[in-house]
Amino acid sequence: VGRHGRAWLDALQAKVAAFGTPAFLRTGQTSHKHDWKDSCYVTDAEKIESHVFNLIEFSECADFMGLPWNVWAIRELLPVKPLFHAFHGEMPIVREFRVFADSGKPLCTHPYWTHNSFEKYTIHADWRDILDKGNILDQDESDAILDLACRASDAVGGAWSVDVLDTDFGFFVTDMALAPNSYHWPGCPNNKLLEAT
Repeated sequence: VGRHGRAWLDALQAKVAAFGTPAFLRTGQTSHKHDWKDSCYVTDAEKIESHVFNLIEFSECADFMGLPWNVWAIRELLPVKPLFHAFHGEMPIVREFRVFADSGKPLCTHPYWTHNSFEKYTIHADWRDILDKGNILDQDESDAILDLACRASDAVGGAWSVDVLDTDFGFFVTDMALAPNSYHWPGCPNNKLLEAT
């Protein structure tokens, strides 16, 4: 770590300490949440350097050209009620949904987590049923999620995927990405539409 890198890490560590832990760390592209406790989940400001290096390494290896890691964000770790824990039993899996919206107009809503997300991991026997039940939205929940996603996409314009997390404080937008760059459930009629935007 050079002089400028050290100064940046020290500043980030100070921010985390002031912000409080646990906290959630990510780049502008990824949180590498499958490596939860060593990447995005920060419980000790003094150990921020190892989390940063974990995210940089993952970013460099994530794609043929790597992912940019020049943008960083840290936020409060929102309190949640996990459905279960996955990825070596560490990451809390929570009710989460992905809404596709175009300049304030809703297109479709899908559960964020699919069965395929967990098939290669060892989880207790009834996780599929728990996930399926957690992926059901009542009308009020659906309306709240659509409202958040539509306002978010309207604020920036264009077609986006908007990830919405169910927390103890209600639903929160936690991430957005350009719609054509986002995983979309197979068979959704909006797949073709979003590929063309």
